[in-house]
Amino acid sequence: NLTVPGTMTANMLQTSYGGIRVNAGTPVVLVNGTANATATSCVNGGYVNIAGFYWNGSASTMDQMNMQPSCVPGANGAETLNFTHTGSAGPFTVAVAGAETAQRFAGSGGMTLATGAAAGSGATIGCASGHTCDSVSGTLTLTTGTATTTGALATLSFPTAHTASANCVVNTTLAGSGAVNTVEWAETTTGVTLTADAALAASTGYAVRYWCGGQ
Repeated sequence: NLTVPGTMTANMLQTSYGGIRVNAGTPVVLVNGTANATATSCVNGGYVNIAGFYWNGSASTMDQMNMQPSCVPGANGAETLNFTHTGSAGPFTVAVAGAETAQRFAGSGGMTLATGAAAGSGATIGCASGHTCDSVSGTLTLTTGTATTTGALATLSFPTAHTASANCVVNTTLAGSGAVNTVEWAETTTGVTLTADAALAASTGYAVRYWCGGQ
């Protein structure tokens, strides 16, 4: 049993640390700070800890999921709801109804980019100016170096691995010439590898556009 001193108003137990409210038999825990924000400070919200138990291979062990908002001082400062996890080494997932479909189109994080030997000595690759290059789509600028050849041209790595190989469409173009049809790609759960079937022109800038879906 948990005893919390406070005053019961309607269906809420109000304490100096926050309130515990029950609506239609569904418990809702409200945790609020008692201090007020100022022009130069803000107050982080309460901390909610939800604990379960998992089998670690030899014994039952506590698995904890924690939730706490954090704030940024100033007028209309940003507020972030932080989720952390301690316990099981298994994947920690926060499931929000409808968010999976939205995230698939919105993208998140930044791709890790690297050139391969086929791009030539001194080659570079990066997100094109004015574009974003996230986990779903982006426009890249690949500038070849000297002594280009066939083979591994570039690698695009996802910020978070997929559960199955991604489904991607990649388009490589050269200004004034159009599509470059000698660049193919292969997807895995962790990224996309571009391969040159014919050597690209040395010291030349190419545009690489990608779109990747899937779980």
